[in-house]
Amino acid sequence: MDMHNETSLNISQAMKIMDFQDVVITDLTEDMVKRQYKKMALKLHPDKNGNTDASTKHFQELGEAYALISKVISTEDFVDPFFSDNDFSVGGSYMDILKQFMRSTMEGSYSDKLCEKIKEIVTNYQNISVGLFENIDRDTSLSIYQFLCTYKHLLYIDTDILEKVKSVIQQKFDTLEIYTIEPSVCDLLNDYVYKLNVDGEQFLVPLWHKEMYFDSKSGKEIMVICNPILEKNCNIDDNNNLIVSCDIPFDKSLIEKELVYIECIPNYKIAVFTSMLHFKKLQTVRLRKKGILQINEQTIYNTSTERGDIILKIRFV
Repeated sequence: MDMHNETSLNISQAMKIMDFQDVVITDLTEDMVKRQYKKMALKLHPDKNGNTDASTKHFQELGEAYALISKVISTEDFVDPFFSDNDFSVGGSYMDILKQFMRSTMEGSYSDKLCEKIKEIVTNYQNISVGLFENIDRDTSLSIYQFLCTYKHLLYIDTDILEKVKSVIQQKFDTLEIYTIEPSVCDLLNDYVYKLNVDGEQFLVPLWHKEMYFDSKSGKEIMVICNPILEKNCNIDDNNNLIVSCDIPFDKSLIEKELVYIECIPNYKIAVFTSMLHFKKLQTVRLRKKGILQINEQTIYNTSTERGDIILKIRFV
């Protein structure tokens, strides 16, 4: 399909396909659009969705949506280096797209060797062994594990595979111990710190961080990965923004009250001013700086640092 032909999509449809309903198009940058395309392409690629006609159509629509949004936000004539001969295209293989996605998300730590190892795990996970990690150092091994943990849903990797990879890494590097914590979204929003006990030592883990490292008295390094348990209606982006889909009863309380409290996350209510809501069935409300703490590498326990946004995708019922 020629990406530069006219598309039958309108901009509203394109924004929905690219999962940009919560973003004003004038706020988008070319880099944001490219990154989002790569992420959505991994999720929707036909190779990971049965190679059905429907999955192929969805993938083609994603490419059309990308091209249309890129053209709208471009300040110059639409010349698209993202789909050049040296990059992947809408018709590219799953592995080509994975490679480009890794380049964009692993700035400073990407290497072809690292990409090849992840490719082997994703395509041939039955044969994960110590041999897979031969001739690669510890930092590269940990980068592989962190990448798999962070994007397990996009890569369709289950917990058993992650455990196998972790076990193999620990076999090779016997001075390293890896622990995985699975906090709830409520834990993150409440700024909880987890007490991890290892051989009589206690380590305090701020749950809003994606990973932490500690030195133990035994001489081993402790690596802790926080892998939040997400409900089906929740997602956390790379900037710690929380995106939540929720249904709200459409009743007179929306007129009578100044605030409504939405419990779309277990054990946590989100306050929304009714003046922010519009008289339409589907809408997005962005609560700026009301969400999960931003990661501060200098003061890791600082709870007065800036917060991410809570983005509510609301449906009146």
